[in-house]
Amino acid sequence: GGTFLGGTLALRNGIVLESTGIATGTLDNVIIDGDILLTSGTLVSRNGSQFTGTARFTGGDCVIVHPSDLAVALVSLRARATIAGPGGERSMALEEFFAGPQDDIMRETVLEPGDVLTHVSLPAPSPNWRSVFMKARERQAQDFALVSVAAAIEVADGVVRDARITLGGVAPVPYRVRQAEEALQGAAVASVDPARLGEMAVADARPLRDNHYKAPLASNLVRRAVTLLLQDGA
Repeated sequence: GGTFLGGTLALRNGIVLESTGIATGTLDNVIIDGDILLTSGTLVSRNGSQFTGTARFTGGDCVIVHPSDLAVALVSLRARATIAGPGGERSMALEEFFAGPQDDIMRETVLEPGDVLTHVSLPAPSPNWRSVFMKARERQAQDFALVSVAAAIEVADGVVRDARITLGGVAPVPYRVRQAEEALQGAAVASVDPARLGEMAVADARPLRDNHYKAPLASNLVRRAVTLLLQDGA
């Protein structure tokens, strides 16, 4: 809760308060006049667009993208997560472990209070599986991905039997490119057009003002990954 001096305060629970006074307390993901304020301290006062307290500010749209390389690869490799909690043990596909903002803007996983991720398991791959991980980054040293792709395909007798393509750095969770996967499954290796699959991978992309570069970057990474895998698996 709290109040805000001369403005509209949209809290994480969706309740919008309009008030005068001073906003105090710890506020997370507070939307103020179209900008997003992330704070771990106290919002003391407002003076125009200036705030005091422990905070970071953005102008306009603000989103997060999933930073993990390992999770992206594990999703394409059909990993499963096992969780122990007050209600017992449960298992799920790793891609279901991650929670996007459409589920809860304050959470990144489905873990509930008292839950612990105990282990992640991988199925034994068939001899016909091929996989690759590619990552675009700004520096040559260890760095978060601008875009990453993990692709895995199973090829037998010149036909793609199964395919998994997952992107990182483009969405709040590891992002399965299902349209491209479906186009690959059952296709003869000789008939596959990697460039077309790259286009499919970003067909539904909605870039923000300053990250339009990610769409062609993702498309090209998918094209390169599929090309490499089909060469190895033909």
